[in-house]
Amino acid sequence: MFPLLRVQIDSYLEKLKEDKWKFYDGKFGGVFVITELYYGRIKIVIDKTLKNEFKLGIENSGLSVNNDIEFGTAIEYSFKHENVPFAMKLELVKGFTS
Repeated sequence: MFPLLRVQIDSYLEKLKEDKWKFYDGKFGGVFVITELYYGRIKIVIDKTLKNEFKLGIENSGLSVNNDIEFGTAIEYSFKHENVPFAMKLELVKGFTS
């Protein structure tokens, strides 16, 4: 699906350049389009002294902990987020069609 969407956006930008070049040229220099999203498992390591406050915050947020591992003076919490991206790839709209 994504390659088709990219082709559609590409054709809209080409039409914009043909019909309204003075508005296109330079105006989109700092505008970006998201071309990729990255998903994964998030791990947070906290000091054991913050355990109760952290658990309370997690409960209030509606997130669920995948697992927690205690070691030394710290605790590692893992969260699985298949539907929430943690990073993205951006491309300048001005060079999007090149």
